[in-house]
Amino acid sequence: MGSETARIRHASRKPYKPGKSMRHVLLRIWGAGGTAYVGRRMTLYRDNGVQLGGVAVGGIRISHMSGICSAMTIALTAAKARRVPYTVKPLGEERSPAPNLPAPDAGSSEPE
Repeated sequence: MGSETARIRHASRKPYKPGKSMRHVLLRIWGAGGTAYVGRRMTLYRDNGVQLGGVAVGGIRISHMSGICSAMTIALTAAKARRVPYTVKPLGEERSPAPNLPAPDAGSSEPE
């Protein structure tokens, strides 16, 4: 991972800068190639239980990600010697809206 900060562009144009644990989740599910992230989606939420130095400071976590078929559980480091399971659920594929087709005329009939 190095010292680089991963940045993912959000639909609101604000970058999402994941912390170390969420970077592990991204790498485990989508891989290390940043080009593979283009067009993918995820759901973020605020978790008030995120700790920094033993103090609850809150943070942003990933709950759902596209590109997976079933829920994935990953062991994340909670403390130096303690790992906790973290589950990410699949995000349903976005459906494109139905084309706007004209309604058939009820009064017209085709000659036979």
